[in-house]
Amino acid sequence: MSGRVATEADEQTDLTSSAEREDRLRSDLRACTGDGATYSFMVGIGESYLAAFVVALGMSGVTAGLVAAAPPVAGGALQLLAPRGVRMVGSPRRWVMLCAVVQALSLVTLAVGAAIGRVPAWLVFLLASLYWTGALAAGGAWNTWVAELFPARIRARYFAKRNRFCQFLILGGLLLGGALISIGEKVGYPLLAFTACFGLAGAARLASLAYLLRQTDLPSAGAGHSSVSLHRVLLAGDAPAKIIVAMLCLQGAVQVGQPYFNPFMLKSLEFSPMVYTTAIALSFVGKSLALPLAGALSDRHGARSVLTTSAIGIAFLAAIWLVSPSPFWILPSQLAAGMFWGAYELATFLILLEAIPHRERTSFMSWYYLLNSSAMVLGSLLGAKILAGEETWSGYATVFGASTLLRLIAIMPFFSLRLDAKRHHDVVVDPVAVRASGGSIGVPRAVDEPDDADIPEEVRP
Repeated sequence: MSGRVATEADEQTDLTSSAEREDRLRSDLRACTGDGATYSFMVGIGESYLAAFVVALGMSGVTAGLVAAAPPVAGGALQLLAPRGVRMVGSPRRWVMLCAVVQALSLVTLAVGAAIGRVPAWLVFLLASLYWTGALAAGGAWNTWVAELFPARIRARYFAKRNRFCQFLILGGLLLGGALISIGEKVGYPLLAFTACFGLAGAARLASLAYLLRQTDLPSAGAGHSSVSLHRVLLAGDAPAKIIVAMLCLQGAVQVGQPYFNPFMLKSLEFSPMVYTTAIALSFVGKSLALPLAGALSDRHGARSVLTTSAIGIAFLAAIWLVSPSPFWILPSQLAAGMFWGAYELATFLILLEAIPHRERTSFMSWYYLLNSSAMVLGSLLGAKILAGEETWSGYATVFGASTLLRLIAIMPFFSLRLDAKRHHDVVVDPVAVRASGGSIGVPRAVDEPDDADIPEEVRP
């Protein structure tokens, strides 16, 4: 009799524990969504307008281009030290929160500078570098954290839904920022509009701390991953090294022209703030629309065909800007640019998933983010040298023409790649920044296919 009572007590304890776990999981899912929403709003209304802020301060188009391309190198370098930082602070949650504070403080300082009306170029670069340090240094720890926090069976459905919601918040931030800047220009206080934009962005990032704090903490993670050398990433001569080198060459060629598209629109074409905002928003919308389509095409034809087609499209984007200065030409081309970039990023990630062993993937991609940021800087410096202060239509045309020629050369290695991949992973891409012409910086993540039969109805996101 006592055995039966003990068994019933154990069953009751198991049920209680199961209910508590489900409650904890629901709370973590809500908090993770809140963190994604506040972060995405920050990206849309804050960092996206940094180049426009530089132009509004009266700085050159070269400075505006470099401030969009150079600071990510700091984040790319320091994110290599993130595993050590996580171990030092004791958990991925604490590390991510520390990175969030760095980002918020950099944005609030930019808001103060905009209110004062004077921000030296060196300070803009420093604050932008701190912002990117927080963005990229937090990425790996956050991915590891949520991968262990949420069961594999619910990740695909949850992150797909979360990603759509976050994209809506990025777009909302973009449009609100454009409206504020437009109003600021009309009333004669354009820099105060940037104060509002950066202030709201900083406040959103600070608000994300509350959501991060609500999520279950975990001990320092990272076991089960192998470190790889820079030689392995670039010079091994195998399929992963070949595609990484090809991607870096194309990124460098793209950056010869792409960072200068912002000042080209604002200085040479003299677009209004709302037209400028619409151009950026359409590239983001195009990328969002392209992801499911590119996934379906990868399923049917393989990722390599999607990769080569999108690389060809990217090669001609800079030349398209020179066809007509009319917004009725530039705006639709932005939608197409976003679609090409979305397809390209998804295809390259799928192929890398196929090529890189799972244990090496974290270290491999950490090296890639650093190398990619370095290629951005080298390309933008070459573009600055070509532009040489000639901020006229012909000057920008020379830069875009040079970028187009280099892009055509850079896409050649993609045609010789033999590795392919069918889309056997669900993938979501978390945008870290939104760039004109669709060249946003995003962090793709593969999530496991959920098994609906294993998901309690009340826990399904």
